[in-house]
Parts: sequence; C-alpha cells; structure tokens
Amino acid sequence: MAMPGPVLMRDIGMRGIREKGAKVGSRGLELDKFVVRSGSPRQESTLRGGSVEEEEVHRGEWRVEAPDGVKRAVNLALASVFCYGVAAAGFVPESETWGMRGDGSFDVADVINVGVRPAHASGLLQMPPVRLVNRYYLVRSGESTFETRGLINTNPVAKTSVDSGLSEEGKKQTVQAAKSLRELGACDDSCWIWPSITQRAYQTAEIIAYVNNINRSRIVPEYSFLDARGLGAYEGKGLAAVNEVYDIDALSSNLRPPPYTDGTPNESVVDVFVRVTQLMSILETQYFNETIVIVAPDSDNLSVLEAGLTGLDLRRHRELAYAPGEVRFVDAQRLPAPRKSVSGYVKCTAKPPNC
Repeated sequence: MAMPGPVLMRDIGMRGIREKGAKVGSRGLELDKFVVRSGSPRQESTLRGGSVEEEEVHRGEWRVEAPDGVKRAVNLALASVFCYGVAAAGFVPESETWGMRGDGSFDVADVINVGVRPAHASGLLQMPPVRLVNRYYLVRSGESTFETRGLINTNPVAKTSVDSGLSEEGKKQTVQAAKSLRELGACDDSCWIWPSITQRAYQTAEIIAYVNNINRSRIVPEYSFLDARGLGAYEGKGLAAVNEVYDIDALSSNLRPPPYTDGTPNESVVDVFVRVTQLMSILETQYFNETIVIVAPDSDNLSVLEAGLTGLDLRRHRELAYAPGEVRFVDAQRLPAPRKSVSGYVKCTAKPPNC
C-alpha cells in the first residue's frame, strides 16, 4: 500500500505564512524577510531581517528578533501544527532536508510546499523506536525518607508528602547526579527537565537545575506518567521484598503484584511500559533536537523505559535497575534495527482448511 503524501503547510490552514530567503542557522531560521498575513480585513506585517530561535517554534507565538535586537511578537494560528512544517523545513539533520539550496536558503514556494513525513507526525511512539529526535538522560532521584527507613512506599496519595522527599543521603546522591550531568555536558546548550511531581523527584529536578544553571522555567512537572510503580500488597513491607516482585516480572510482564486494601495500585511491567511510552510520545512530538532530562522517583519506570527503547525483553528489566541518584544517557546508536514488517498473507501448503 502506498504511503500517504506529506502534510503540506498550504493544506493545513496557515494563512499566507511566507519566509523569503529563509536560511538555516545554528540557532534556527535566519530571516531576510518575514511576512505574516492574517485576519479579516487582511492585515499584513513585514519584518526585514532577524531570526527565530528553535525553541520558539514550540510555542503559540514567535518572538522574532530583528537586527536591532528588538523582539516583536508574531501570533501564529495552528502553531502546534505549523511547528511540524518548520521542523521539516529547517530543524532537521542536514541529511534530511527538503528543497534546500547549496547556500542553505529556501524559496518562498519551497518553504510553503514542504511538509512533514507521516512518520514524523505520528502520535504514539512505537517501541523500540526507529529513531529519536531528542537526546535523553534518565535520572533516578536520590533516596527518600521512606527508603532510608527501608520501607516500600508507592501509593500515589503520599507522593507529595514530606516523607516522600529526599533524605539527607538522598540529597547527597542528587547533588552527585547533578554534577554528573554537568560533567557529561548534558545541559551545556540548555535542557528541559521532566520530573515526576513525587516530592523526591521534583526536589532532584530543582537541584539539577541549580547545579547546571538552568532556569526553573525549564522544569516541566509530570503528574502521572512517572509515578513510582504501584506494588500493591507489598506496600509498607521491607525493600528486600521488591525481589519477589521481580521474580513475578521474570515469569510474565503482564503479571501484577497482589492487590492491597488501601488503594495502592498493583502494576505489571506492561502497565508501567504503557505509561512511559505515553510520556515518550509526548516528548518526541513536543520537542525537536532538544536535550531532555527525565527524573523518576523509582527504578522501575526507568528500567522499563530503557528496556523498551533498546528492545530488551521487558521481563528482564531488572537487569537495567537504577540505583538512587544514577544517571544514564540514552544512546541513539544503541537503538535496535527496525523490525521487518510481517505480511498478512499466509501461504497454505496443505489443502484448505487444513492449513
């Protein structure tokens, strides 16, 4: 079956957006002329020269910086869709450009007619992914007060309580994690930090931001997809009991721990996998060519995510367990080769219906 054609800017409702001689610079589109036509009656505004930084593309408003240093606001209709068009036109690896001349410039027609490959615009990320458009660092928060006491605490009701915050040892682990990110150069060109709102994870994010000189506006709280894995009837037991859960995981990624009477979720590995896949789908469509630091309150979120990204059998996720304060870079070079598609046609070698 033939693949559908690209989604063109002119087909998604943009009103006369044109970039004359748009050039792709190190920070984004460098504009010789930027014309916006909108409204009824039609209004036209023209800015001669200037640039639009890459991160501005993800917002509903561009702030175009003119050569005189003054930034002017340009409101965009359908900005979330338009950013895909811009990604296709300008913010892609050099090997995947459309309509680009040798000098890196575009004609008006090139920019308006260029579109998004359907795979780039897909909503749900397929695991393991063929490619990642962002760079990811996975960080487990430092240990919590509950963990210092040697207790399992996974009920989301308590995730913002003081006891779910960092212990004194956890603070030291977090500072070391933040320094590790700095040594790795993770946030040298800025980064986004996505922590769970679980107390210890968010505290970890704040320490990472401080040590790496990242503005707090770049911390994006995640409210549910990064919750600690719910361990059901193991709630309140000693941390050593987690090994029993992993023994269950090794049998099947669909098996759940026994339920508990206080409402603590009892999640299977697949339940966690669904959550982290949803998170990655958001990140891979919301950002492009960014560095993102994911901060989780426990190991299982990260080990299951890493297993999904690298194609490891989910039943073996314990082999990728994270210690408190551990940092890992997701290397796109480790992503497995794309799986071969399986035809729906089955050859029958016997006489039907005995196939």
